[in-house]
Amino acid sequence: MRFMMKGGVWKNTEDEILKAAVMKYGKNQWSRISSLLVRKTAKQCKARWYEWLDPSIKKTEWSRDEEERLLHLAKIMPTQWRTIAPIIGRTAAQCLEHYEKLLDVAQTRDGDDVNSDDPKRLRPGEIDPAPETKPARPDPIDMDEDETEMLSEARARLANTRGKKAKRKAREKQLEEARRLASLQKRRELKAAGINVLRRRFRKRKGVDYMAEIPFYKRQPVGFHDTSREDQLALENKQAPDFRNLTSETFEGKSRDEIEARERKKDLKRQKLFREQNLPAAIAQINRLNDPQTSIRMRNPLILSKPQVSDAELENIARLNVISGSLNPSDGGSSNLISQYGATPTPMRTARTPTTTDQRQQDVHDLIEMTNAQTPLHGGTNAALFNEQFAERASASYTPVQTPSGLRTPSSGSSIGANSTPGSSQPFGSQTPMSVQGTPLRDALGINQSVTNGFDFASATPIEEKRWRKQEKNRQKLFKQQLQSGFANLPAPSSKRSLRHLNVNIIMPVIEDDSYQELEEDAADIDSRRVATLEAVEQSELRRRSQTIQKNLPRPQVVNPKLPRLDRERRPDLSTELSEASDLLSREMLSMMRYDNAKFPMSNSKSKPRIPRFEEFDDADLEEARDLLDTEIAILTSERSEEDEAQLKDFASLWDGATKDSHYLPSARAFGSFARCAKGEQLQCLQQEFELLRAQMALQRKKGAKAEKKLSILTGGYVHRAKALRAEIEATAERIQQTNVEFHSFERLYKREHAAIPRRQETLKRDVQREMDREVGLQERYQNLLDEHQKLEELLAKA
Repeated sequence: MRFMMKGGVWKNTEDEILKAAVMKYGKNQWSRISSLLVRKTAKQCKARWYEWLDPSIKKTEWSRDEEERLLHLAKIMPTQWRTIAPIIGRTAAQCLEHYEKLLDVAQTRDGDDVNSDDPKRLRPGEIDPAPETKPARPDPIDMDEDETEMLSEARARLANTRGKKAKRKAREKQLEEARRLASLQKRRELKAAGINVLRRRFRKRKGVDYMAEIPFYKRQPVGFHDTSREDQLALENKQAPDFRNLTSETFEGKSRDEIEARERKKDLKRQKLFREQNLPAAIAQINRLNDPQTSIRMRNPLILSKPQVSDAELENIARLNVISGSLNPSDGGSSNLISQYGATPTPMRTARTPTTTDQRQQDVHDLIEMTNAQTPLHGGTNAALFNEQFAERASASYTPVQTPSGLRTPSSGSSIGANSTPGSSQPFGSQTPMSVQGTPLRDALGINQSVTNGFDFASATPIEEKRWRKQEKNRQKLFKQQLQSGFANLPAPSSKRSLRHLNVNIIMPVIEDDSYQELEEDAADIDSRRVATLEAVEQSELRRRSQTIQKNLPRPQVVNPKLPRLDRERRPDLSTELSEASDLLSREMLSMMRYDNAKFPMSNSKSKPRIPRFEEFDDADLEEARDLLDTEIAILTSERSEEDEAQLKDFASLWDGATKDSHYLPSARAFGSFARCAKGEQLQCLQQEFELLRAQMALQRKKGAKAEKKLSILTGGYVHRAKALRAEIEATAERIQQTNVEFHSFERLYKREHAAIPRRQETLKRDVQREMDREVGLQERYQNLLDEHQKLEELLAKA
């Protein structure tokens, strides 16, 4: 008898059979799966699946992070590989194997012989204790008889989808069909013999019997109805039947692929026809397409945008930086007090990572030393470890070494003392930042402090927050004292500066130091001085303008050149001196009006008029003229008589009358008295005023329509919403009113019903009592009649 021991190395055929069996039977029927494999048990099949064939197993190279995590977990939980495996994401066998590999590598580096025999290496004749974790061995070309039989049996069983249960179901279905046919044949024979057998149907208590009833049936209405249309359609279908098959193209049309195929066929036909009709042109076209010089598209020239800064401007900027550095006035003792803030210092290239030891190798060395260490009873010195804080290293989160960032903002945690140099730089943090921070803080003096100084307001209690605020207050006070003492130790100033007011309201510093050299003025200072000068000139010109321009009073668009002559004709009784003075005033006023209209036009016309010559005066002359006018006005006011006062009182009424009587006369093209004109001229004057008013009204109407259109566009949605809300409010008010009416109606009905219910109850009680009495009387009569009927039957029986 041949005895075969199950187990051993897994082959490729067995792995494929195991995969197919797991797909069919699942991961819970290992005994059924193992029946397909002759040389493997159920336990070995399960181990092979969970240790090697499971798709979720990670078989990639071990990363440094995984190795460090494995070493730390091995410290915390030694020999607990089933617990460590899911934490790392590997199997227990993988964790144990890699852990031993790391220990072997560390021992080899410590000086052991590399060529020494490995005790874990299998020798010829030895059996692998864990073959489930090794790759499958390829199948031989000539397989054994039992392996071939196993493969064919597994192929048949895995391909069989009709097992015992399926066969039983098919057999039952066949028997049921035979039983039904026999019953049908029996009923047909009985019916042919004249015997009708009624089949008993068990109707459901609930629901509709769809075998006996028609669902959703609607009865035909009683009466005649027209069926001519249906008869015509039936006749047409009978005469010309349409037996075409309906497809999706009948409703959706042809697809894009069919259209492209049809167009491609058309192109082929055109090319074929073109070759038949004009063969030389077709050959020339094919040659042109095959020509490499024309078929390959030439690369377009690279067109860059115009640079915003030219080379000459870059040279000027560099030259300015050199000049500003050479003209720096702080070359004396004060240059050591402050730092240079001209430009942010940036490194030329990224700094290299700091030189550190390999933490993983240190952990492996510590593990080997701890494993090989003797007990304390043996005596001797302890093993030399790189890391003696076991608990802290085991629970610490490792931060990978990163390249130092040149943009990291240095922390300014120390304050400035009285004896410290203000320009000294503060030390950077020893940790490399995880990401690039914000713009570097140029704080060489160390003045800027953090707002919270590492205090967490979110997790702090009120008592801790109060204590922190007190400490912060003390720290600010101490910092202020240190700053004051630092300023007190500064050297004495070597120059003095004062301020002087100029006429153009610009403040310029005056330097009294002889050693001060003239610096090039900044462009911003030049622009500010220019703006201030322009504002001062504009203010001075505004003071020289006429009162009409200064106060923005109305003025005529067209100046009448006959103004001096008209003024002289209105007042012929004036003396020669007053007449000459009036002429001078009129001419001066006429020239001022012409100058103002040309210099400051009222209309925004593109053509600029020629500005006439106008004599300008200094501010002193104008001020002297104003003083003379004020003196003359005071003298005239003091010499005014009672008649003059009366005339002044009547002047307002006279002026209003003259203004109302003054109208523009179209015939004369000038203003004149309306009362002195003829009726025809008055009619023309009124017509012109009417036309002007109508034109003005039309213009205002257009402006109003335009504004109304803009307003409708702007508030159209609000108006529509307001109308909808108004309609809703009105509907709600109507519903409220209707509800109030219904409420009052039902309230009255309730009161009446509440009052009538007792009366109705009494009436019903009386009716019930009367019916009960009547029922009793009828029952007695019925009983009497029954007795009489019984007596009569007895008499008839005796007779």
